Amino acid sequence: MKKIILTMLLVLFFSKPSYSGEITDIEWDGSMLYVTYYDGTNTKKIECTAFNSEGTPIGGGFGYTSGGVARIWIDTPNKYKRKNLDVKCK
Repeated sequence: MKKIILTMLLVLFFSKPSYSGEITDIEWDGSMLYVTYYDGTNTKKIECTAFNSEGTPIGGGFGYTSGGVARIWIDTPNKYKRKNLDVKCK
């Protein structure tokens, strides 16, 4: 019994949890910003907004999860193309 408990504790201690509600990837294709968002639930609407360095929103988009993952594209103005933007999703 002690070995089982010890094994369970070791597995729990060294395993990395997967958190729902996080941006897992951001990539550019021209002026389009593609956001991959993991939520862990099916058929849920996810909305994302991109902000410039001053914190002003400059674009947004939405998508629905499939298999717990949503791919959202955000059309940004050309002057922000390939810039480091802050993206928030909910």
